[in-house]
Amino acid sequence: MKFSWNDILIVGDSFASIRNHQDDWPMSLVLQLTHEEYENTKIPRGFGFPGGAWWSVRNNLLKELSICVPKVLVICHTNEDRLPSDFDYGLNAGVVDNPNNLWKPESDTNYVPEMFKATEYYFKYLYSPAFHLWAMEQWFNELDRIIEEHNIEIVVHLHCFSKKDSCQGTLPKVFKNGITSEEILFQTIIEKYNHGFNEPIGCFKNHFKIEDNPVFAKSLYNAIINFTTDQNGTVQNLNLLGD
Repeated sequence: MKFSWNDILIVGDSFASIRNHQDDWPMSLVLQLTHEEYENTKIPRGFGFPGGAWWSVRNNLLKELSICVPKVLVICHTNEDRLPSDFDYGLNAGVVDNPNNLWKPESDTNYVPEMFKATEYYFKYLYSPAFHLWAMEQWFNELDRIIEEHNIEIVVHLHCFSKKDSCQGTLPKVFKNGITSEEILFQTIIEKYNHGFNEPIGCFKNHFKIEDNPVFAKSLYNAIINFTTDQNGTVQNLNLLGD
């Protein structure tokens, strides 16, 4: 089975953000699926928004679908409490603890420091966990409809975090369309590396060790090439970082 470059779309948060080098997992996956040689002028379709909300992922997905409907969609689902931003800023509770964590596009001219203070006040005075959980569920339901309406053949859903209102390790959603990975990415890196996001500079990309990015890509490649699912949603252990 072989795909063209435009057949593959990869969207998500920081787990899918770095994709320029041939060993970055999004690039590695696309090269395996297309059987093409690496070219540093080509970047996989889609975008990963560090610290960004599902709203940015949704907007990017709809933009890409308007250009060309892919045959393969890989989507990393972030946690529900990040704040939507039409400028794709990484506004989340972690920013309140460290403003240096706030991500914004390099060419952005709309950001002002007051946005950080507004984020701090939102989480201190206005944040409603129940609302954010509800909004995320509406997005998940809409996404299932989008996949069905566009007849996207192969979809792999990767949850980055556990569902917060339930026990640790609970999937936030099992999607009707596509494979939902049993492995939760944040838990996977904790179990693999014994830490969360406290990564040595230069040793990690997409929160995985540089040498583990191709392993991650190969596991996704196998899931895509051997894609099987049913009408009620399928949960699979994809062995994402190998044994």
